[in-house]
Amino acid sequence: THSCNPYDQLGHLSISPSEPFSNRWIPYRVDCQPPALMASLVREAWAIQPPDAKTLSNRREWEDVSWATNRTVVLIGDSLGRENVGFFCQLLGEQLFEINYQHPWHPSGVVNKLRKRQPSHHSHACYIPSIDFLVIQVFTFGLDVDGYWSGREPLSKPYPYESRMAELARPYVDAARGVEAEPDLVYLASAMWDLAKWREDDGRAGQDAESGLDTERLEWYRTRVRDVLLTAREVFPSSPLAWLTNHYQNKCNKLAWRDDRSRGRQSDEREHQQRPFHRLNRLAQMNQAARSAYEKDHLGAGVDTNMWGEIMIGQEKWQRDDLHHLMFPGGYVWADILLYDLKAAVEERTRWW
Repeated sequence: THSCNPYDQLGHLSISPSEPFSNRWIPYRVDCQPPALMASLVREAWAIQPPDAKTLSNRREWEDVSWATNRTVVLIGDSLGRENVGFFCQLLGEQLFEINYQHPWHPSGVVNKLRKRQPSHHSHACYIPSIDFLVIQVFTFGLDVDGYWSGREPLSKPYPYESRMAELARPYVDAARGVEAEPDLVYLASAMWDLAKWREDDGRAGQDAESGLDTERLEWYRTRVRDVLLTAREVFPSSPLAWLTNHYQNKCNKLAWRDDRSRGRQSDEREHQQRPFHRLNRLAQMNQAARSAYEKDHLGAGVDTNMWGEIMIGQEKWQRDDLHHLMFPGGYVWADILLYDLKAAVEERTRWW
């Protein structure tokens, strides 16, 4: 049993770009330290012989990761999730692959004629054959229900978050693992596209885009988080669910991650395009609002929280570009938390629902 979750504890982030296993969250509580799960899984997947020493160089013990064999994880989210799954794959010696409309897992009834191909908006997956470990990542465009991004991005259909779970994620799992197979863990997240929409709305309205979110927006966000979690429970009725806290660096350059050439830069948005598409005050509000939406009543009994986003706040130095982080520390720490959550789900399933 898990007497404590080290990633819920107060602590600090150890960072090393040259020593992968040294990238970890270090709680101040000495009796609640995170196990070296990713390091141990790397050793297992690569069939590396255990060293004579019983511990890693940072004094963490090697872990038994036999429980990780034949596991399936589903992640519903944006490009940060895709990057993290890609890093996970690379660390284990495999390559992330695209699930496009020609892929055998893709449902035949879901088609889309894009004006131009945008592979990053397709689903992706990582498969580790040595341990039969599968992670499926389904890209979403935020919690919007009105088609705000339709026609402005080369979007793969369907558009709504809930539909992408039911019409893409569920068929992918069925095709890869067998009909009615249940993932061992389902992660859900949404913030980047929601923040970007509000930034544009504020720009057009001449409103202050750097102030906090008002009650109306926060209540809308809380409602939508509950909506997608309830849908996830219907789509994956016996799978443990977890909400991912979000992190995007505060220096993001002018919404440059978006391809919006067809729309142009309207004069009434020009000022706002020179600033980040979000502020940490808004992101912090959303992380709090999301947790408040499910950490109560019966819904909360079946939803855990992944604190990766909170742990990564302030780590702008370790970014690959204006939006995405590097493998170290972000990608590696994400992998360690994923494995911790998965182990908890496998060994303590009854506490999730």
